[in-house]
Amino acid sequence: MKKCLLLLLLPFSGWASQIVVGLRSDNLISWSVWERQGNSLKHFLLLYNRGAAGLDITVKLLRFSSDGSRFTTIATNKTLHRTYLAPHQLVRLKYPTKASAHDCAEYFENGKSVGVLPISVGRPPAAVLKSSRPFYSNQGANSGEGYFWMAFESIYSPPRQIEFTAAHGFSLPSDELKEEYYLVKFYPAFMALYPPSGTLDSLAARADTTVFKFSQARRSAVLPVGTGWEVPGGLAVLGVYTEQVSDGYSYDEQKHLVPDKSVGGGSVQFVPLFSQPPTRSRHRPAQR
Repeated sequence: MKKCLLLLLLPFSGWASQIVVGLRSDNLISWSVWERQGNSLKHFLLLYNRGAAGLDITVKLLRFSSDGSRFTTIATNKTLHRTYLAPHQLVRLKYPTKASAHDCAEYFENGKSVGVLPISVGRPPAAVLKSSRPFYSNQGANSGEGYFWMAFESIYSPPRQIEFTAAHGFSLPSDELKEEYYLVKFYPAFMALYPPSGTLDSLAARADTTVFKFSQARRSAVLPVGTGWEVPGGLAVLGVYTEQVSDGYSYDEQKHLVPDKSVGGGSVQFVPLFSQPPTRSRHRPAQR
């Protein structure tokens, strides 16, 4: 897994645009997942070591205060988790239940900082919880919130389908806007080069059935996943590529309304799919 591809590639709230978030690691996978257990909803942090050597992992609270666009670190000296991951081991830890507006988690791998992720404690909305699927996430591996909430029948074996629900509303039609929509296509994770912005809109115009459209009229859909997403290290990783399109009009120099389509996004969210359930967290074995 290339480090540069694990840096954040997703849109975030205003404060996150001022703080570099994402993990720079060849081996560590971190993912926030909600799980329905009977009538309860539990929030977990999944950590996975896809490397061939054990990892000492420490997760510390990193708190910021803001003054406009300026951010200052507030010392907390609080450790959220400390665990040892054997090669190809998956552990499930409790996710923080409360967080301030600018709280993050800083990750240390064998004592070295490998990056920061925002702490997001927002529950899945009611529209997402209507799904019969028991696992939910609006985040990608080693990154933060994306365009969608995803519901899974399983995250411990590659699912046949994933239910996507838009995480935010769409702009309503106006004199200058016909429609706002998202386009989604699955790609192999960690491609050397993803398509340029506008590719999905061009494919959709040609009725490409591998491109899926979401709009105010279709905020949720169950998408077939297919196979072939396995990567080295004992897991599968799905690359979810998204474009945000605004199809409308703008005024030309003569102040006439003319067709105008803008395409934003072109972002990739990596979704990890594990091959086995988590095991218990443990400490590093004693050296002989």
